[in-house]
Order: sequence, then structure tokens, then C-alpha cells
Amino acid sequence: MSISAETKHEKEEKEGKKVVRRERYYGSVSRSFTLGQDVDMNKAEAKYEDGVLVLALPKKPGAETKKLTVR
Repeated sequence: MSISAETKHEKEEKEGKKVVRRERYYGSVSRSFTLGQDVDMNKAEAKYEDGVLVLALPKKPGAETKKLTVR
């Protein structure tokens, strides 16, 4: 699985019609990782809302289930 994103931020301060300061930021980030189970790509979904990326990656039928307790 690979996820990549680009960001762009511009900020400008003015005093009347004169520009006092202008800042620009452009960047990119990416992450890659291996999933422990086979994913049914026909049912996979991704949603980006309010700065949060939500992935729904259902397992293929017949894949083993494993529970992990996080404390």
C-alpha cells in the first residue's frame, strides 16, 4: 500500500495596499507499507474529510482473522 499527498499553503500580510510579507509552502509526503492480509480491491474505499484520511480495506473472502489488543 502506498499513500502520497501534496500540500500548498500561501499566506499574505498587507498594510493597506502594500504587501508586507508573503509566505509560501509547498511540500509532499508519502508512506508505503505492507498489509498482512489480502485486500479485496473491488470493495476498497478511501475518504478524505476535515484533514483525516479514512481507508476501508476489506479482506478477501476466506482470509484468516487475527485479533490484536492495543493497550
